[in-house]
Amino acid sequence: MLDDNQKIGVAFCCLGLCLGGVGIFLLLDRALLTLGNVAFLFGLVLLLGIRKTLAFFFLRPEKRRASLTFIIGVFLIAFGYSLFGLPLQLYGLFQLFSSFLPQVLSAVRLSPLGSWILQLPGIKQCTKWLLDRDKSNLPY
Repeated sequence: MLDDNQKIGVAFCCLGLCLGGVGIFLLLDRALLTLGNVAFLFGLVLLLGIRKTLAFFFLRPEKRRASLTFIIGVFLIAFGYSLFGLPLQLYGLFQLFSSFLPQVLSAVRLSPLGSWILQLPGIKQCTKWLLDRDKSNLPY
């Protein structure tokens, strides 16, 4: 079960994702995207702890390039280059968290609304591609 700090961390991660989504819908608003980044990173620190967060971002050699891409994207957004920073940041996030996507998709499939959304035509092909890509990396 989650303790109080971890629950607050989950709330900050969700807040960061919501602020980032609203920032994208408002034509790449720099302030909302930056607040979303800060809230998301703060939520990760509260959720995982400082040591595990630093280990996740910097100590694993396979995640260093993705971490660098994500951090460059965060700084580009903070300095006003949202059009260039957002794709870098999203690519870095995808590379960092792609190993968690199968677990997230299986949890979303258990909810009634989530399973309906995952069955929509464009989203169904994307989730199938993500799950097949994950299985193709497994050694036989």
